[in-house]
Amino acid sequence: MKAKELDAVFGTGFTKVKDVSFGYMLNAPVPPVTDLKADVQERDHNVDVTWDATLGKLSVVAKADGDGLWIPYLGNGAGGDGDKGWGAYSHEVGDKTWVATGKFSGCSIGKFTGPGGTRFAHFITPAAGHPCASVDSQADQIKNATGLHTVVTYRPDTTGEAIAFMLLLNGVWHRRIVRVIGTNVMSVNASSVPFV
Repeated sequence: MKAKELDAVFGTGFTKVKDVSFGYMLNAPVPPVTDLKADVQERDHNVDVTWDATLGKLSVVAKADGDGLWIPYLGNGAGGDGDKGWGAYSHEVGDKTWVATGKFSGCSIGKFTGPGGTRFAHFITPAAGHPCASVDSQADQIKNATGLHTVVTYRPDTTGEAIAFMLLLNGVWHRRIVRVIGTNVMSVNASSVPFV
């Protein structure tokens, strides 16, 4: 499903989406993390979505030629063992029309652009007893690794958990935040907002 179709499924105002589920453990890093002392990791999954209008169920599924990318949440480190928490960022999005990541309960989204294309990131937020780099440091490290220079960050204002969908609509990247408890959808932004 392309971004425009996905945006239409979310609707405007009242949404028909009642459940967002995942066909496999999307927060598992692929390939596995090998540099345990790094602050950021380049990780994503090729995915697509299926929509069951009868059940109101949106399913994110692994698909090699899917229209989307999923950025896994890699999370905060355990502390005391030298492991850090890891932010995660996507490859250059290329021909993908949407990118999603989550769940958010205090973390931030990043969009990187420059002559080398566009990438998105899931910045983790430092938590007590769980070491990780600051959001600014994570962003700087991604800029250095990718050569992309423009960074826009957004922190979903939510209680509970949220999933962020970035949608390429009419040549402009937009964001749509879906608030969930478990997989149950509590609310969806009434419209997709330009990510600028």
